[in-house]
Amino acid sequence: MKPLKIGDVLFDDGAFNVCITLTPGTVDELRKDLYSLKGRVFRIIEWRADYLLLTSRLSEEIEAGLRLIKEAFPEKPLIFTYRWKEEGGQTSLEPKELYRIRREIVEQNLADIMDIEMYWFRNAQNEENLDAYFSLVKEAKGKGMKVLLSWHDFSTTPDEEQLLRIFRTQEKLGADLAKIAVAAVVESDLDRLMKASFRTAKSLAIPHIALSMGDLGKKSRYDRKKSMSSVTFAPVHNPSAPGQLPLDELQERLNEEQE
Repeated sequence: MKPLKIGDVLFDDGAFNVCITLTPGTVDELRKDLYSLKGRVFRIIEWRADYLLLTSRLSEEIEAGLRLIKEAFPEKPLIFTYRWKEEGGQTSLEPKELYRIRREIVEQNLADIMDIEMYWFRNAQNEENLDAYFSLVKEAKGKGMKVLLSWHDFSTTPDEEQLLRIFRTQEKLGADLAKIAVAAVVESDLDRLMKASFRTAKSLAIPHIALSMGDLGKKSRYDRKKSMSSVTFAPVHNPSAPGQLPLDELQERLNEEQE
């Protein structure tokens, strides 16, 4: 199954495709951010729509924003992310409303990739949530949309075997792209994450993203020799995750790794 190809972009392990992350509070801010990106070098766009201010027109604003992004950069694969508050999101949106928004985007086929937290597939969630998200993944795939299943830990880094189990579970749940982002508290946390990335690249049939958050984890975002992430992220303005590097610095680091 590797690599995953969307447009001209190959999501392959070790590619470190640069994804620019948009975090505007309004659609007008989004329009300005898109204009500021003209001429910049990146491969993928992620919209963290959970940064939008909550209004009674949230669904309409999200639809308008997605269409704006596609009009501005039709050749760039678009990841739609509305991060759930329990995994670092900026919203207080209730689970049913979050699911409704995601379903509307799938129905209208407004993004290339939908980011969904693995949280919604855990046995701890009620059966209604489990059934709903399994159906959503199936429907998205039926429309040609790819599914990114993500898992986050902002306090620690699990042991290597657990990281591998999470990646394997994401694949079994139907992910086209698997993602783990964990916190690096000590240097060994970063090493463990990057070793798990190398092992995952050899064992998974789908590409993966492995990121270590925080100052100690920055190397996971560009170290081509020790990690095999398919995507790395940079913000337009302020970081959306601890340890993200500005776009120009990230590009410089990636170029140095190739020399």
